[in-house]
Amino acid sequence: MPVIVDLIDRTVCEVSTEAATAEIAVSTGVVGVAVIVASLLVDRFKPAQSLAQVTARRAVRAAAVIVMFVELGVQASRSGWLTGADATTLDWFTTHRSSGWTVIARAITHAGDPAGLAVIGLLLAGLMAWWLRCAVPMVLILGTVAVASAASRMSKVVVGRTRPPAVVELMTQTDFSYPSGHVTGTVALVGSVLLAYLGARPAVWRRIAAGLFVVVVVATMGATRLYLGVHWLTDVIGGGLLGCSVVLIGAVLQPYLRAWLHGAPMNESSKVVPTS
Repeated sequence: MPVIVDLIDRTVCEVSTEAATAEIAVSTGVVGVAVIVASLLVDRFKPAQSLAQVTARRAVRAAAVIVMFVELGVQASRSGWLTGADATTLDWFTTHRSSGWTVIARAITHAGDPAGLAVIGLLLAGLMAWWLRCAVPMVLILGTVAVASAASRMSKVVVGRTRPPAVVELMTQTDFSYPSGHVTGTVALVGSVLLAYLGARPAVWRRIAAGLFVVVVVATMGATRLYLGVHWLTDVIGGGLLGCSVVLIGAVLQPYLRAWLHGAPMNESSKVVPTS
């Protein structure tokens, strides 16, 4: 029995060590992006005709993002190849501070606190539910933010990465660093709102504008966390991946949630209907 335990321990250690290398990191990223792009191209040129097809394609995209998040977490926990730019990025932000930018960064980051996200989430969820005359967006938005928050807390404990040195922090943070909870929550919130909005099938230019707005919001939140010296670059990217994965899981569950709330029967061969 001790021999088996020792073998398992060495195997896990070897796998974890290899997962922190550049080869595994690059391979995981390339394959993950390729899977997502291929899935989107299939959606574009061969639209799904049944609920089963929609579910499968969305699940593939969610799985790809989750795998990339896990790989980045391993890299962060073992100071792997992907963490090479963390110190340089943090130094750049800390050397470009000013009193004015500090006030703005603090205000933005406070909006991404759990309390701030809860208030903003409730307002946006209520607004989307009223606009679409449907309860699905409210449940989707609030559920996505709640799950993302819980997943972020669990991931922090599992990875156990320490924060940047206290000397560079402009705000006191006591929990672990990976992933950024602020970025995770922000992506979950604006991503789920975008998902509900796209379900209303707006014009193409409105979709593009909404997507760009989401990118700007997320990038701004991530930049403030780096500016305040409370996260590493990989923490911010990890938060984006985690939040995105929860949103994609929400996309998988969205049609089932709609059927459940509306009391409509559903089976795997159900025809695809417009999201609302």
